[in-house]
Amino acid sequence: MTVISSNIRKELFRSINNATGEIREGLRYGIPHLAGEISIEGKEPRVEVVVTVFENTRHSLLITDGGTVRFLFPSEDDNPHRLFMKLWMFLNGKSEGNYIRPGRIIKEPLYEALRKRRFEVIWTSSRGAAGNEYTEVIAVRDGVRYNMLFEMLEDNTFRVIDVKEASRTALKQARSSRSPNGKERHQ
Repeated sequence: MTVISSNIRKELFRSINNATGEIREGLRYGIPHLAGEISIEGKEPRVEVVVTVFENTRHSLLITDGGTVRFLFPSEDDNPHRLFMKLWMFLNGKSEGNYIRPGRIIKEPLYEALRKRRFEVIWTSSRGAAGNEYTEVIAVRDGVRYNMLFEMLEDNTFRVIDVKEASRTALKQARSSRSPNGKERHQ
């Protein structure tokens, strides 16, 4: 979809800006998503956006039907300007966002690709032989630990096989077992 109307951009930003409080609240419980519809039929374009929260999954969906576009987009950023730019690029087919999801092909060194997506790589391990090589990665982003598996297709080209998110509750419990000075509490 190539949307060029400045009215649509203004209305979309206004909707995202108005949803910032709901996004912040949703971040406490899971992964907020923007679900919306943009209709360019008629005299004035119509933009509707609501926030919905999924517990531990991310979904990106874009459906174009005539003059109407429907979308679902993860909104883990509560900065309305950044979120607008990410969504706008997604709507125009210029980005899949910073998401690592099964099936996605990464065409750069794995460590760099993860670092660009704000992951801190904690551990990696490669296994297999040439033509059948896999790399396991443990990484952290925004306080959440991820276990990932990648298949190496060729030098610096990887296919995401699996991504599992560690429980946020387990991480919160681990943090709460520390005293304010950062030392372990013994019970």
